[in-house]
Amino acid sequence: MVSYITHARAEKLLPRLLKKVIQLQELHEMLELMETVDIEIEETNNHMFHFLTQFNMSFHKLSYQFYHKLHSIEKMGCVVTDIEDGIISFLSHSGEKPIILSWQIDEPKIEYWHEVDEDFEDRKQFVNLLVE
Repeated sequence: MVSYITHARAEKLLPRLLKKVIQLQELHEMLELMETVDIEIEETNNHMFHFLTQFNMSFHKLSYQFYHKLHSIEKMGCVVTDIEDGIISFLSHSGEKPIILSWQIDEPKIEYWHEVDEDFEDRKQFVNLLVE
């Protein structure tokens, strides 16, 4: 079953959503940084094995936190379309027509929408659009 969210409900979620998206971005940045680390160790260096284990544990813990945060955002009724740019989509409708409400974290409210088969670049302002 497809779940739609109203414009009013999506607007009410923004304060909580903003905080979660910022946290998600921070986790994403940390994971990206950790992925750039290349550790080479000699087989005889037990201290480095321990360090590598700790590093991997930290990476997987952050990865779990990232996906847990992402899941909590999705449970709110939206989709993270672009993590780095903080673009969020909400499946909504205008009359019988399904649409996507489009919000970016630097915007104070949800003022844009686009067709389901369009992208962020195609979004339009709510001028003369009735969103139920």
